[in-house]
Amino acid sequence: MPIKLDTTFGARERSHLIVNDRQLKLSTSLLLALALFASPANISAVSAKKQAENKISASAKQGPKAIENLDDLKAWMTFYYLHPQPELTVQAINFADKENLFQGNSLAPLQAFFSRVFAQNPDKIKAIFSETKAVKDTSRSFILSAIWGSDSKEGGELLNTLANQLPEKAKNEFLKEISKKAPAPEAMPIDSPDVLDMLWACFSASGNEKYVKRIMTVLPGDKENKDLNKMLLASAAKWSLASNAEQHPKVMEICRTTESENPDLKVYMQEIIAKAEPAKKK
Repeated sequence: MPIKLDTTFGARERSHLIVNDRQLKLSTSLLLALALFASPANISAVSAKKQAENKISASAKQGPKAIENLDDLKAWMTFYYLHPQPELTVQAINFADKENLFQGNSLAPLQAFFSRVFAQNPDKIKAIFSETKAVKDTSRSFILSAIWGSDSKEGGELLNTLANQLPEKAKNEFLKEISKKAPAPEAMPIDSPDVLDMLWACFSASGNEKYVKRIMTVLPGDKENKDLNKMLLASAAKWSLASNAEQHPKVMEICRTTESENPDLKVYMQEIIAKAEPAKKK
């Protein structure tokens, strides 16, 4: 049975589904929202003690049985690639909606994460959308954007079905927007820490090393002493790589491989590995 939409859907949803590169680069601070992915720009006010308190226990890496609190959501997202649990997606969306996480600074990395989950489970997209009907308007718009971002046949079919239920003018505008190809996070220019957060979110959802390697490309920016933004991004990337190498053996493995295979990044990898290894032993 087609999902029924009220006549305000077009204007309301189109206002959030802005199909261009900036849509996926909203200002983010996922560390503060979920304590998941971080960069120095986002954690300057967070003490080392607080960071330690926020670390997810080793047992959480097996994946939660349900999404009942923030710790469950953190565990589900952070180590999703190790133990995919797409069956908890509806619970995760409903909890995030309840906690108002689909607003403001959390949007970009969350959208990146869920778009990868949808891309890996296209056969579940319609059911997930149907089972999250009760969420707030902002959350509903977020789900639609993540579905569009999955760049999947099934997602496209659902969006077209929804569009066909709109008044003619709204329908045409909506179809025009969703016909544009969603920008791949790994292809975006890394011009802010927000994009770094998105890439880490994609890695956590998929475990694909291409996201980690993309982050590494900004490391040489620390030599751009005339470009403060590049220097700050290089510092943010270096910190996040060390932090995630400490927490994720796969990231450490990628760093070690890069150290041995990429002469241009060897020194950076040595520094990152040196920082991560002592921390892992504590």
